[in-house]
Amino acid sequence: MTNNFKFSQRTKLILKNFSRINPAMMFKPGKEIRTISPNKDLLGIAKIEEEIPQQFGIYDLDLFLKTEKKYQEGHITFHEEGLTFHQGNRSFYYRYTDANMILTAPTNEPNLASEIIIEFELLADDLENSISCFNPGKKDDLHIVFVGEDGDLKALTHYVEFEDSLVSIITLGKTDKTFRIAFNYWKLVALLPGDYKVTLSEAATLFETDNQLKYWIGPEINDDDEV
Repeated sequence: MTNNFKFSQRTKLILKNFSRINPAMMFKPGKEIRTISPNKDLLGIAKIEEEIPQQFGIYDLDLFLKTEKKYQEGHITFHEEGLTFHQGNRSFYYRYTDANMILTAPTNEPNLASEIIIEFELLADDLENSISCFNPGKKDDLHIVFVGEDGDLKALTHYVEFEDSLVSIITLGKTDKTFRIAFNYWKLVALLPGDYKVTLSEAATLFETDNQLKYWIGPEINDDDEV
């Protein structure tokens, strides 16, 4: 049994973000947390300051965090089959979920060394500006396409069905390569807001911040159409 454990504010922010990728999560011992989307096309990994004392599964991560918030001035005690939130004269027991009921993130990171197309910086403002002019109710139908052509690296945003009617274009830099890699909008907005170093490849693209927070995202399509 482990007593007096507390999640830091940063970790709770990351867990809230991870709950948007997958509502369930398997915690493992150590200073790292991982999640993977139900379609297995978005993997998130974060280094954290506190050390998780044991493996345990949470089926509804959002509900878990709401419960923790009511006891955030107290602490957590870990047991074999569940954990207890404590604060003052109150406590709340939370039973773990069996591992076979949770899609667990892989222990290895994808190896992109032989597939890298380009590396570049993606600023939070550029990502926000690329989608801000589109109808929020239709953003599930948006593609964000990273394009290398005519010496420029660009981010194009357009509706899937109307790709030549409404197009946001942001120039991110220069490149001597030619490529088009597209992502569904929801995958990129699932990232915690911030600036990212992007390692683009056709198999999976890495978005990372200072080696503390990483997301691997599978492309929607390899888009060869002209925009």
